[in-house]
Amino acid sequence: MEGTILHNMFAIENWWKLASALCTIAILSFIYKDNVLFKIAESIMIGVAAGYMLVTLYFQTLHTDLVLRLIYDEDPLKWLLLIPAFLGVLLALRLFPKVSWLSRFPLAILVGVGVGQGLPVVLQASVLEQVRGNVIIDFTGELSRAFIGDWGALSLFTAHILVVVGSLCALIYFYFSKAHTGLFGGLAKFGIIILMIGFGASFGFTIQGRIALFADRVLFILRDWTGLIT
Repeated sequence: MEGTILHNMFAIENWWKLASALCTIAILSFIYKDNVLFKIAESIMIGVAAGYMLVTLYFQTLHTDLVLRLIYDEDPLKWLLLIPAFLGVLLALRLFPKVSWLSRFPLAILVGVGVGQGLPVVLQASVLEQVRGNVIIDFTGELSRAFIGDWGALSLFTAHILVVVGSLCALIYFYFSKAHTGLFGGLAKFGIIILMIGFGASFGFTIQGRIALFADRVLFILRDWTGLIT
């Protein structure tokens, strides 16, 4: 009995590996050209992702935060949960063209609340922390040894100064109230170099991530599916 169960489990696992491998090959076939296999695999991936997200949202949000609370919670204010539930129903009406205009109201509330909650976080992470990292220099610890001959700390201190100067030059490039000539133009050109380095590093990081995903799928085909490598 146990042997039969284990055999069925391994058989199901092999079928899943086969399906995963075929979908991987179909997706990678886009490297050659756009084709029917790629479109089928793309549709399967989008459909599975949408279905998984829908089920996850229901059980982790609607079922726990709405259904269970309305049934078992003794707080009389629980009925206020019907307001966001009603707005959610209106949002779903976007799928029906005749009444799709009703979805604009919850969508406006959703966008407004999202912007209000996200703006302080974005300002803190993308603006204030960046300014703080540029203007605050730690003269204690390792950086303090930069003034007594520690070349490692001196290099770190020099790199910090370079970051500050590069940030200022990048900002100067976007200052258009003064002609970019003379010393001001030279600083702006140096800011262009800093911007190109930043864009190049970001692009390289993106490419590295894509290569890592590609290597993972190739490794799955060669190791987990075909067993050509161990």
